[in-house]
Amino acid sequence: MVRLLFTDLKGALSAAQLVGGLEGVEVRAIYIGREKLEEMYEVLMEMSGDSVSVDSFLRSASSINGFVEATVEDLDAEVIWKGIG
Repeated sequence: MVRLLFTDLKGALSAAQLVGGLEGVEVRAIYIGREKLEEMYEVLMEMSGDSVSVDSFLRSASSINGFVEATVEDLDAEVIWKGIG
């Protein structure tokens, strides 16, 4: 499960579009919505793939304007990426 936070909807939609070009990653579900407590937009993705592909996705997502944070959770690891915002 990947959770991304953005300051605006445009950034959230751009992140969701990134998964279309990913190789080696299977995306099962995508949710885009407003994160009410922090007044940001969140993108939730249920995905599976190798660590190199997921890392590449996070690097690309973190370069999108408005990126704040990404959290990746699975049974074996938890990773948090943070941006300047």
